[in-house]
Amino acid sequence: MRIAILGGGLSGISLYDILNRKYGIVSDIYEKNDKFGGLCRTEIIDGYVYDLSGGHVFNSKYKEVKEYIFELLDKSNWQYSERKSKIKFGSQIIDYPFEFSLSKVDKEIAADCIESLFKRNNEIKINSFKDALVKNFGEKIYEYYLGPYNEKIWKFSPADMDFDWIEGKLPFPNAREILIKTLNKDTKEEGMSHSTYYYPVAGGIQTMIDAISESIPSNNRYEGVEKIEFKDSKIYINKKEYDLVVNTIPLPELKKLILKLDENILNAIDNLKYNSVHSFLYPIDKENDYSWMYIPDKKIIPHRIVYQGNFAEENSPKGKSSITVEITKPELYTKEEMLENISNFLGLKNPIAENFTKYAYVIFDKHRKDNMSLIKDYFKNRNLILHGRFAEWEYPNMDICIKKSMNLAEFIMTESKNKMEK
Repeated sequence: MRIAILGGGLSGISLYDILNRKYGIVSDIYEKNDKFGGLCRTEIIDGYVYDLSGGHVFNSKYKEVKEYIFELLDKSNWQYSERKSKIKFGSQIIDYPFEFSLSKVDKEIAADCIESLFKRNNEIKINSFKDALVKNFGEKIYEYYLGPYNEKIWKFSPADMDFDWIEGKLPFPNAREILIKTLNKDTKEEGMSHSTYYYPVAGGIQTMIDAISESIPSNNRYEGVEKIEFKDSKIYINKKEYDLVVNTIPLPELKKLILKLDENILNAIDNLKYNSVHSFLYPIDKENDYSWMYIPDKKIIPHRIVYQGNFAEENSPKGKSSITVEITKPELYTKEEMLENISNFLGLKNPIAENFTKYAYVIFDKHRKDNMSLIKDYFKNRNLILHGRFAEWEYPNMDICIKKSMNLAEFIMTESKNKMEK
């Protein structure tokens, strides 16, 4: 079976490597950039490590995923850390998650949050992302933090977003746990999703990408896709024939490459929503051990600060550190407005690097599921499988991308075996 993989991000290269390493199936991979990695690419600027599309860290509840990664890049090449996330809440810096830091905020705010937490309507029917948050945390925690932050990062109303994507993305402690944490003034988040992580000792997350892609020989690597054509149960990529294609390219880019795509599929792809991100890298003096800081305040344009320099000692020159400041939907602002706002509210000046990521966050609007069902069925019937964040229009963490590559590789192996037996 002749197989092509479109896109050399994490989903594409992990699929290639697993197919090759575990099943002996060799495929061709198409990637337009010089370096593999997609959203997980890294540059080193004046000695500062810069993960271009945000600070990517690794951990997983899946034993097989951790074994796979640590076999490719030994554990000695990773720094293990406890996450120390913060929230800029008014003039305060408090611990994340917000609901565990109620003992640190104004007493009236804390009382509002605790009271509404225990007055929740448990019979509420969840029809939106907002409903899910209010049902779990109460109206006031939503009003003070969860609402403003999520409206800011998504630039889309949580009331108009679906809710089936949030499992594993947010901590959902129960009301009793929140109350006990508040009474004990205990703000620690141990045992919660992503509360610990691994990060490469040197070279940024690109080091993991390079370890995975090392198995890809130059004769199976091709430059970007120019044209895709479906013909007689075959797929032609730049006129080269394949039996099966796995696409990891963002769907809006994929549609530009396909000859004679049905109108209803074009419309379904056009109706998918996403956010771009613009980030700036700032060198700073080493001053804390934070991992991230979330900023719900709408007067401040950035939604998050990533303390990139704290992920590993070699991420910055000795005695220095760095932070990455992130802004979603940057087209709403001029570059000057963004930099001035960062300077005024965060006291940061003179970034040494910046990056624009067009496809950064999938928006889970209430039409996404129907649109994707139509799109997936269409391509599946033409032997093209969608795989990865912006091909499946989902929001997986890195370990889930790898886990899904493992599952897909097993499926492809089975299909290949069945074809050979016919």
